[in-house]
Amino acid sequence: MKLFLDCDQTLYKNDELVGEIRSRMVLFMSRLFPSKKLEEVTAIRAFYLKKYGTTLAGLMTHESVNPQDFLSFVHDVDQSKYLSGDPKLFNLLSSIDMPIYIASNAPREHVSRVLDILGISSVPLGIFGIEDFGFNGKPSPHSYKTLLDSANAIPGQSLFVDDYSINVKGALEMGMNAVLVGDENEGFKPKIDNIYQLPDFLKSMESRVQT
Repeated sequence: MKLFLDCDQTLYKNDELVGEIRSRMVLFMSRLFPSKKLEEVTAIRAFYLKKYGTTLAGLMTHESVNPQDFLSFVHDVDQSKYLSGDPKLFNLLSSIDMPIYIASNAPREHVSRVLDILGISSVPLGIFGIEDFGFNGKPSPHSYKTLLDSANAIPGQSLFVDDYSINVKGALEMGMNAVLVGDENEGFKPKIDNIYQLPDFLKSMESRVQT
């Protein structure tokens, strides 16, 4: 079994950090739509996110935005204002006897900084950021294929963990095992409340296989 973990709101939960990143997305877009009110720009961002899975994909499709310009701007934040070391998370991930990879729709540089701050940068074998998917991130089938091929993983022997149900559904449709973290979709199954419940979920998977 190989384990693929999302980063933001999966390895940690901090609405303030994610909120600042989203605010910077709207600010970036406001410069593209100078005649539109803030609530209109916010609605466009929400539409792109729902239709394409990421705001960036919508901007690339409809506005020919340079992805690096967008990513550099929206992730120009100080993660250390919001996050700190998490020894409990380090111990948890270190105890999992399977290869671990990070699979994020954020740029790799952002993910690396988050891992460093959390104190878990030595755990994953590899980091996949949005640029590794050709900026065509989750839930695009291309992103999951990239993960599986790059990690030499078999779908049925892989577990994908994410805080966004549409991304979890995408993994399930690829034949991967997958679980949602958090409360983004209360009725979704399988689901765990937080990353610290992952070991119990893994045990439940093992028991199902044995029976």
